[in-house]
Amino acid sequence: MSAAYAAYLGTARTGAPWWRAPFAFLALLGIWVAGSFITMLLAQLILWTLSPDQTYFEIVAFTYQAMSDGVVGWSGALITLSALLSLACLWPASWAAQLIVGSGLGRLLSLRGKLRWRLLAKGFSACLPIFILIMAISIAFEPAQYSLADRLGELALYLPILSLALFLQASGEELVFRGWLVQQLGRVWTHPLFTFGLSALLFALLYGANNEVLALGPLAFLIFFAASLAPAYAVWRTGGLEIAFAFHTVNNVIASLIAFPDTDQITPLSGFSVFNYAGDPFANPWVIWVSLGSLLVSEGLILALLFWNGSPLKVTPEDLGSRG
Repeated sequence: MSAAYAAYLGTARTGAPWWRAPFAFLALLGIWVAGSFITMLLAQLILWTLSPDQTYFEIVAFTYQAMSDGVVGWSGALITLSALLSLACLWPASWAAQLIVGSGLGRLLSLRGKLRWRLLAKGFSACLPIFILIMAISIAFEPAQYSLADRLGELALYLPILSLALFLQASGEELVFRGWLVQQLGRVWTHPLFTFGLSALLFALLYGANNEVLALGPLAFLIFFAASLAPAYAVWRTGGLEIAFAFHTVNNVIASLIAFPDTDQITPLSGFSVFNYAGDPFANPWVIWVSLGSLLVSEGLILALLFWNGSPLKVTPEDLGSRG
């Protein structure tokens, strides 16, 4: 067993009785649902205030249409941000769950009890070029199908806001799935195939609500399950969530840059895309295997950059907070 992983699991052993964990999980869900409701309500009230010719119920219907079909412009951007920030509510929800089991939020972040910024920076430095390279290769294969969005001036303002919102969303999910769940499952059985495997399965099931699953079928769960592999390995090696934060954030940011025509088949990030794709993303019956293969290659390259001895980005004991 990795020493870092063992130390990370050890931070969950606070002496609190086991039965607190189920109550903590229920509290986590309750606080997240309440936070999501408040976040979406605020977005609807803002839209209602700025659209006096519409009733509140029309605004509510418009909100759900935008979340399922995609709406461009500032209204779509506002709804997208509210949806992302609803997942950011997993931060206070995780903190509350930690308090119930007698621990603190820092113990979810890493074995050092805090966010290791140097390791987070290395994670972003490894993930950004790899995901950009994979996107560039995809565009190079079908250059005629891609075009730049018309509203690049607006996007220059939107994208920094989107990136911050995606970081809060992605890190909130990692706090729960690669953090809280892994630590609590580790109190039952410490084997990483159990802790990370079960959390990855739950992660894939959660993403089963996405439109892509409706279009691609049950095999789409493989992609969401595979997306957990690199973050899980990084947590196992480093005893913290920093690289998982970076991987999940960059993956989501890059994915949001391309708008597909069939928005009923692709979960939209309304109003933020830089490239428009004119083809049918599901015309190729091998699309799911191509997507899965490119994801696995990306994960392998990122992990090589971070853990290969000859890499300039190799994670060092100093990055982990060790003195030696």
